[in-house]
Amino acid sequence: MLRRHPTPALAVALSLLAAVVYSNALPGSFHFDDSHSIENNPAIRSLSNAPRFFTDATTFSVLPQNQTYRPLLSLTYALNADLFGVRAGPFVALNLLLHALCAVGVMLAVKRVRPVLGLPSEGPVDWVAVLAAALFAVHPLFSECVSYVSARSESLSSGLTLAALLLYLEGREAAG
Repeated sequence: MLRRHPTPALAVALSLLAAVVYSNALPGSFHFDDSHSIENNPAIRSLSNAPRFFTDATTFSVLPQNQTYRPLLSLTYALNADLFGVRAGPFVALNLLLHALCAVGVMLAVKRVRPVLGLPSEGPVDWVAVLAAALFAVHPLFSECVSYVSARSESLSSGLTLAALLLYLEGREAAG
């Protein structure tokens, strides 16, 4: 099973690549929706509100027109606030980490999907998977997911979708 997966060194290299490309976002600031969903949102100031994130849409935003049900996103905001306070830098850093994890997920998914499509990987490293993940890691399209804290929802959605795909493929393979 481990032979199918890229080495941890490739995952670290992809993460470092994303970190180098997007490191200029780290001293950034909050923007747009960040004010009502993070900066001015008292609900994310305490992890004791976490259960409410799953039952009360008013915990997402201080603006009634923007109150929506996004419990996992709110939970990540609360964890960020609890660990580092409500400062933009640590929020952006977590966005960058999530983006790097998504890039690793792309590499794993491409590596797993190629044989399913009848396109075998060649050699000990699947360079198609590595290239796809590297392009994902550095593409400017994803700068919003890193530098705009409220766009964290996009990385969470991508990451969970990639995880679901990988679990499906694993189950499909295990079923024979």
